[in-house]
Amino acid sequence: MELKNFIENILGINVNNIAYYEAAFRHKSYINEQENSTLDSYERLEFLGDAILDASTAQWLFSKFPQANEGRLTAYRSSLVNTSTLSQVSETLGLAEYLFLGKGAELSNARESESLNAALFESLIGAIFLDIGYEKAREFSIDNLKDFIERLPIQESPKTSKSLLHELIQQHPEYSLPEYRLIERLGSDNAPIFTVEVLINDEVLGKGKGGRIALAEQNAAEQALVKLKGLFN
Repeated sequence: MELKNFIENILGINVNNIAYYEAAFRHKSYINEQENSTLDSYERLEFLGDAILDASTAQWLFSKFPQANEGRLTAYRSSLVNTSTLSQVSETLGLAEYLFLGKGAELSNARESESLNAALFESLIGAIFLDIGYEKAREFSIDNLKDFIERLPIQESPKTSKSLLHELIQQHPEYSLPEYRLIERLGSDNAPIFTVEVLINDEVLGKGKGGRIALAEQNAAEQALVKLKGLFN
């Protein structure tokens, strides 16, 4: 099967410019064996595809896990966008079968290389991006990483006092959403102490202090939660 048929019929991508995909599947060993060749190898597209994959998975994880902190999101992305995972995806799709290789690389079984298979998937993502656009490249990336996404050891970060207060108020439409107000700042620039109050229906239900405004808000929300739970129970 020729490359265009493989991309359209097996991968389900409507090709506009086959040149992008030919470059994505062209190894530099193949180019070196062509006389006076000005062809591009997959390497530049690999660079582009790597960036698209990072953005695609980051966007998906950010939306999927709103309570996860930066460290957890980074760990999730690293478990998806790595040589081992991308190589397995590439092998499942059968990308290496369509790789343009030089004779020497062919003899050294380059098609079986884990790093090369991973690079092929990234270069294909880069080609899709240039040919069709980000949304299709993102969709193709996430669709082919789904099996690995489902295996993530998902453990949501504990909900914060602010998020718990927000959820509680949403269950009682007669109350307005919490409003946080900074009312005092004490201490030095190196060791400030902030005081924040939280208002619901224009009534102060909690005050909190902390070395950061965000921490003071959490402490104020915690105090408000105690009051409201006593009221609602």
